[in-house]
Amino acid sequence: MSLPDRQPLLTPRVVPVFSDPSGRRWRALRGAALGLGVGTTLLAAVLVLAVLVPPLLPTTWKTGGAAASGAVSASPVSRRAPARAVARRKLVEALEKHRVAPVLPGPRAQGALARTRSAATDSGPIVMGFYVNWDDNSFAALTAHATDMDWVVGEWAFLESGGEAVRWDLGDTVRKNVVSLMQALPAEQRPRLVAMLTNVDAASHQFDAQRARRLLTSAENRARVIASLVAGVTRFGLSGIMVDIELADEASRDGLGRFVAELGAALKPQGAVVMQTVAADASDAEMRAAGQSAEYVVSMLYDEHYSTGDPGPVASQQWYEERAAHALTLIPKAKAIFAVGTYGYHWDDTGDSRPAEAATFAEVMRDVRQNHGTIEFASPS
Repeated sequence: MSLPDRQPLLTPRVVPVFSDPSGRRWRALRGAALGLGVGTTLLAAVLVLAVLVPPLLPTTWKTGGAAASGAVSASPVSRRAPARAVARRKLVEALEKHRVAPVLPGPRAQGALARTRSAATDSGPIVMGFYVNWDDNSFAALTAHATDMDWVVGEWAFLESGGEAVRWDLGDTVRKNVVSLMQALPAEQRPRLVAMLTNVDAASHQFDAQRARRLLTSAENRARVIASLVAGVTRFGLSGIMVDIELADEASRDGLGRFVAELGAALKPQGAVVMQTVAADASDAEMRAAGQSAEYVVSMLYDEHYSTGDPGPVASQQWYEERAAHALTLIPKAKAIFAVGTYGYHWDDTGDSRPAEAATFAEVMRDVRQNHGTIEFASPS
């Protein structure tokens, strides 16, 4: 049986929404796609070149490298770039003229620095380390190297603003950690503990000349502070006091010598020592006076370049050697101890005149890791 013919369905013609009979939109879309393809290809090529071709950076200083003698191009983003380029070129030329071969310590020979801790005035080399409460790495370093040191100096005694009293910061945590660590060591390997007296303001973290003047120009205040220090030596089982009074003016310097001498006399019955710090830029008279009053003088050989000055090494090799040699002409050799600064400054190279930020060794290492940097040693520095 044949089927009847099917009649077509009569419906109105529906025009698609996106229909473009003229073809103009397709030609525009095709052109846009072609342009996008060309752009992405060029971008990919630039990225490949950036990876394969090293960037153009200013010349760096490397130990023994020839790059130090080349010209250093200035950064166009810095407002002071031309002046900085001239200054840096002069510095490079000066370093080339005074190049010093790096001095690297060899392995420590067994017994080469053997020390006897039976007396406070042992002859021979003295190895000293500084401890601060505010840096956790300080205790970690002390734990690792306690047996390598003769003395450990803690920042534990602070001169009050009136200049007549001492605030001790040797609390339960310090006694639990530091003192317990010392007591756990064999007597022959145990370093002595020394407290540092400083005129740093706890609020501003800056040395306060006013409180130093109030102490050093008053015989009564000196006697009160000395009594407090002697009591602290007894209470905490310390082996001495290091006097780190800085920014003493002309009117106070005679009093500083008297204070150190009087403190030494008061500590002598206990077998404790008195030490005094002197800045690297101290006058000859100040160094000579310290050598006469204190049993040991710690010459702070750092801050050749400092926060508010020009960028540069904290203590370059030649500068350090010259300062040390000069100090030995003013301080008896048996009393001289030379300090090394293990910190740095973060210099701003954008043209701003703000001071550099001080950075601890741990902070420098952290910044290097986070920024994928490398560390290079320049032999002149």
